[in-house]
Amino acid sequence: MTESIDELRKICLEGKFSESHRQYWASKHINRRISIYFTRLFLALGVSPNQTTVLGLVAAIGAGAFFTRAAPACWFAGLFLLHLSSIFDCVDGEIARYRKTASTSGAYLDGLCTCFSLPYQLACMSFGIYHELHSVGVLAAGFLAVIGMSIMVIHQPLVRANSCQQGLPPLAESGAGARQTPWPPMLRLYAAGRILLFNRGLGLIPQFLVATVIDCFVAPFTVFSFDLNARFLYLLVLALAMAASGAVRARMVVRHGLHVQL
Repeated sequence: MTESIDELRKICLEGKFSESHRQYWASKHINRRISIYFTRLFLALGVSPNQTTVLGLVAAIGAGAFFTRAAPACWFAGLFLLHLSSIFDCVDGEIARYRKTASTSGAYLDGLCTCFSLPYQLACMSFGIYHELHSVGVLAAGFLAVIGMSIMVIHQPLVRANSCQQGLPPLAESGAGARQTPWPPMLRLYAAGRILLFNRGLGLIPQFLVATVIDCFVAPFTVFSFDLNARFLYLLVLALAMAASGAVRARMVVRHGLHVQL
């Protein structure tokens, strides 16, 4: 392999940032700028796309192990591994495009790892916060966040599967050709809050990083006999927002039908 980084980037990211295949901000401007160097290394070492996907899963599992600890230092290590996992999630596709070995089985494995990783991280985080605060409310918020995240993960595949079963046209991606269903005024506030609370363009990593940094300087405090810290507060808000998101998605599908872009 003799391509430079710029040449390799053109090959591996061809069509990746088109209007029909839009990338989230963090993926495009942060992860993709780092992933290409791992891609070049893994290509030289002969690592396959599926092996890279598994490496990302191992990093995500390791991140969860750190999140189960209460100390902020462990959370910093966990967030680093979680970010590394998200970078590997870019690398596997870049290797597949370079070698022209992209396959449905590889996409399935990648999606399966994502469906496992996100709820797993939230579950581990809830246990880590519980070890510091010893409040059952933490576990309740954590489980609500896990359920809400699971609903968000399976929503679009479920809609696609039911659309296919009923013979409806394929669900359009965001961008050109997407069908945008008007949202009632009462849901506009929800949409604004969703952008602020769990903006997929940025991801959960910087948000939990900020909460962890705050916990380094602000000791746990009590409000109405409930022990709180910054990480617990963010987990609680995130759990409520995800539960609301699941309810809104279900309402929109029931009201406007399966073929709807959310």
